[in-house]
Amino acid sequence: MPNRDVILLLKFTLLEFKQFNKIYFALLFVHLVILFTEPTHFLIAVTKPTLLISLIAFYMQKGFKTLLYPQKLFLFGLFFSLLGDVLLIGEDYFIFGLGAFLIAQLAYTFAFYRSNYGQKGLIQKKPIVAAVVFTYTIAIIFFLKDSAGELMPAIVVYATVISLMLIAAINRKGVAQKESYMLVALGALSFVASDTLLAVNKFHDSFFLANIAVMLTYGIAQYLLVKGFSSILPKK
Repeated sequence: MPNRDVILLLKFTLLEFKQFNKIYFALLFVHLVILFTEPTHFLIAVTKPTLLISLIAFYMQKGFKTLLYPQKLFLFGLFFSLLGDVLLIGEDYFIFGLGAFLIAQLAYTFAFYRSNYGQKGLIQKKPIVAAVVFTYTIAIIFFLKDSAGELMPAIVVYATVISLMLIAAINRKGVAQKESYMLVALGALSFVASDTLLAVNKFHDSFFLANIAVMLTYGIAQYLLVKGFSSILPKK
């Protein structure tokens, strides 16, 4: 019976999620432990990319052709996030890593916007939310303006784009299924938190366990985004 098939599919999907959860957070835990023990460059290079590789594998488990257009845009962003992770393992390619993440954030932004099913634009739909987000962004920019040096223009561009990503994620409220909306919105907030911590630590004052805090919030952010955007059916 069709209803029975649906129930079995839901149970199997839930089992897949549970198994993946264990694998992903085990990988994240191992990477955080390695960071805490002041590892070699090699160990970071081995463990850090496994996070995005596992997320991409999980996201694509049903095949590329099954993805809707916004989901394909999001997948494009995941690949550039992986590239950014690799480039940011050392300090020599920071600007290139930032560029990779800029492209990833643009892809995420357009993916979330296109999943709004023809709703109003980014700013018009929730102008108060947009005002709050950009107020926060401007405050962070001013906080870093005397310490970021020649990288300040790049930081301004990136901060603007990730702000748009957060707004696009929040704009999905009332359009996406509640669980999908909550996961993506929380993931976007966690991403902003991670990048804020990274920027403060790199350009202002380093703080205790900064690398742990950055990677923990980043790892949670990407996980929530992938889990939330795996199903983007419109709200019924």
